[in-house]
Amino acid sequence: MCGILCCYKCQCIDNKRLLNRGPDHQSSFTTSSNVKLAAYILHVQGHSKQPVAREKKIMLFNGQIFTFDKELYSSDTEGLFNSLVNFGVLKSVEETQGPNAVIFYDEHTDELWFWRDYFGRRSLLIAHEGDGFILCSVGDSERQWHEVPAGGVFCLKGGGNNGKSYHVTCHAYQGRRDTCADFASQLFKSVSIAQVG
Repeated sequence: MCGILCCYKCQCIDNKRLLNRGPDHQSSFTTSSNVKLAAYILHVQGHSKQPVAREKKIMLFNGQIFTFDKELYSSDTEGLFNSLVNFGVLKSVEETQGPNAVIFYDEHTDELWFWRDYFGRRSLLIAHEGDGFILCSVGDSERQWHEVPAGGVFCLKGGGNNGKSYHVTCHAYQGRRDTCADFASQLFKSVSIAQVG
């Protein structure tokens, strides 16, 4: 199991617990728009490097994908990232199966996408930090963490004023509209709910 961390428009944290989740490879990427993404990798299948970045799109991934042709891609990470860049987030989520938690940042649109698979088999937490947010696969005792529900795909945009001027859209999984709405309204002032698929 890997550790993933995203500091969105805030001072980044030093979460030593992540080292235990990914002792084989650690790497980070910071964008010009004050978004830092860091990965702590445990090599179970393949030797993918993260964060993956191309064309101002950056991805962190923890999990497995069962629906990619293993002959086309050297890892699930490569397959998912190519799908996100070529087909978009919602189409890619519809087409993938397997336990996963994903963070995907598009610097062109300043959109931060994050989700867990329908069954929530990989952890992903979120906490306020200054005027921004931190997403992480394992929390610390210094913040009030909220578990990202396995309710849909979340898209965060905006900034400032301790999260009050952010807007989040939740693209709910079938039958999970209320889960999406409850979670989003706890953390964000401006919320939209849509449906995946």
